[in-house]
Amino acid sequence: MRTFDLMWSGIDERVIDIVYRIEQVEEDALRSTWRETAAIHEDTPSAAQFQEPERQMADGSESGPIQPIRNRGQKVGRNDPCPCGSGKKYKNCCARSASASAG
Repeated sequence: MRTFDLMWSGIDERVIDIVYRIEQVEEDALRSTWRETAAIHEDTPSAAQFQEPERQMADGSESGPIQPIRNRGQKVGRNDPCPCGSGKKYKNCCARSASASAG
């Protein structure tokens, strides 16, 4: 029960600190902040501009057929000797470093 009371007293102290540190902001400063952010938002591109390349890709206007990704080396089993030449099994050698870098 003591720790619960200590927790509540700590919360009370933090709330009181926050309430006493509140300052009144002048309206002019607040309005200038809103003007600055409004100017920044006007310069950003619209969502339609970002969707245009996606539409072109969906229409199939890209040239050439899509090439599948193919592995270029030999398939190494987990219990096969490691292709690096260490003499260890693949699962105890390079497979660990490959899985660590992938995930």
